Amino acid sequence: MSYAHKVEGLATLFQGLDGVEGAVSATGAPLEIPLAAIEEDENQPRMRFSEAELDELAASIVARGVRQAITVTPKGEGGRHRILYGARRFRAAQRAGLSTIPAVIREPSPDDAYDQMIENIQREGLTSAEIAAFVSCRIVLGEAQADIARRLGKAPAFVALHAAVAHMPELLRSKIDSAPIRGLYDLYQAWRSQPKPVLAFCESREGFTRAEVTTFLTSLKDASAPQVDPVSRVEFFEVPLPPVEERVPSASARGKRHQPGEVRSTGAPSVNGVDAVVRVGQREGRLLLDRQADRGPDHARIRYDDGTIAEVLLSDLHLAALRDRRSA
Repeated sequence: MSYAHKVEGLATLFQGLDGVEGAVSATGAPLEIPLAAIEEDENQPRMRFSEAELDELAASIVARGVRQAITVTPKGEGGRHRILYGARRFRAAQRAGLSTIPAVIREPSPDDAYDQMIENIQREGLTSAEIAAFVSCRIVLGEAQADIARRLGKAPAFVALHAAVAHMPELLRSKIDSAPIRGLYDLYQAWRSQPKPVLAFCESREGFTRAEVTTFLTSLKDASAPQVDPVSRVEFFEVPLPPVEERVPSASARGKRHQPGEVRSTGAPSVNGVDAVVRVGQREGRLLLDRQADRGPDHARIRYDDGTIAEVLLSDLHLAALRDRRSA
């Protein structure tokens, strides 16, 4: 008896058993699952679908069928599968008039959200608004920008640009679909010091190019206004922490010679030797008072235990403790 006949024979053992459903069929092919038993993931990163592209894909499905199976979760409490990958194919199959679609069933994973995002980014189909919404969601969940960039396989600047959208005024955010993300970011940086001319610029047009933004920002420069460099590097709101201590082989400023291996503290300043420990969500850190936050007087600089420095709204801070450095 051939291997194929043996596998098919094993499949008959499950015939007639209600509620038994495998990830694939006995021959290794995806299962044909009714479209009515499948629902979309409301948290998927893609929020907009091109009607023209869906029509084209539906026509292809009518002619050739669904060539690549979608991936779904096992049935949930409502008795339906949730789509992990393949929302476009699912919608196009509905338009093509299919009643079932080939699908592979597997348990959901904590990495699914990132895998969905990476898949869509690689297709270059996600809008800046959709990417910004995803980045903002991950930050709210407590993830650092550097970790988001690493898991997406993108440069930190990519994440920083999109993370800034959540802090922009509404008028700037409304232009995200009609302007390049970097141009929008440059306008946001200028808005922080010169809000009126920037908002007037945005109100005067439906959209703008990066070149138009550069020309406008150049016109804002004068001897008395803060300088805004439209092609400066992206400001990172989380930066690596400088070494807290450094070894000093030479004499100090007061003329005292340090012994070999002696340590001089270069940590963040405290007030009268007292550190203010603050809580931001579930994280604790030390309040840094060496200078004003780059994001404005309504923000504070916080050093977290993992060595990163973040700029956080004052309204989001909660004083947790005051600790004497000398007793630490």
